[in-house]
Amino acid sequence: MESRLERYKIKKIYKRQKRIKIIAFIFAIIIFITGLSIVDRAVRDMMCIHDKQLYFFNYDNEHYRLHLFGKDYIVEKKGINDKIYSAKMIVEDFSKIANNYLEWILSKIKTR
Repeated sequence: MESRLERYKIKKIYKRQKRIKIIAFIFAIIIFITGLSIVDRAVRDMMCIHDKQLYFFNYDNEHYRLHLFGKDYIVEKKGINDKIYSAKMIVEDFSKIANNYLEWILSKIKTR
């Protein structure tokens, strides 16, 4: 049987390995995006194509425009702002419920 200390050390090692995997994954994504950007710029320079890009992001007063792999995606700012507002409201409601539940638990503990 394992002691508590051995289980604690195993959990600590597992958490550290998980953290390293997440950091490595994020680092690989960053390298991939940087590589795509460098290759896209080099190909466009060699072919003298300056009007098309692999990806770019642009915005004006009413729309966000994302050009990704030859396709344009246009999203209205109002739609994004509505989604952000609804997400904020959900988080606020959840935090209120959690706070009320925590107060209820603490009051039950104090009365014992």
